[in-house]
Amino acid sequence: MGVTSDGALIIKHLSVCEQVFYQPRQGELQEITLTQNSNEMYYEALEFAKLYQQRQINHKGLKYSVISSELLTEIRKQIHVKFPADND
Repeated sequence: MGVTSDGALIIKHLSVCEQVFYQPRQGELQEITLTQNSNEMYYEALEFAKLYQQRQINHKGLKYSVISSELLTEIRKQIHVKFPADND
C-alpha cells in the first residue's frame, strides 16, 4: 500500500497488479484497475522489442537484465537445476 497526503493506493498481488484501489482520506474506496494482458511477461517483451527496434543497446534496464540472467544461471548451476533447453 502506498500512502500520500491525499490517500492511499492498495494493490492486490503487486507483481501482477491484479486489482488496484484508491482510498482517499475523505471518501469511498475506488477501484482503478486497468485490464492487464493475461501473459505476465507481455509488457517486458513489448519494452524489449521497442528497445531492440530503436537499437538502444546501452539502455540501463538491459544491464540489470544481464546481471539477473547471469546470477540466475549461476544459481541454477550451483544447485544442479537443468531445463530441457539446456541440452541444446
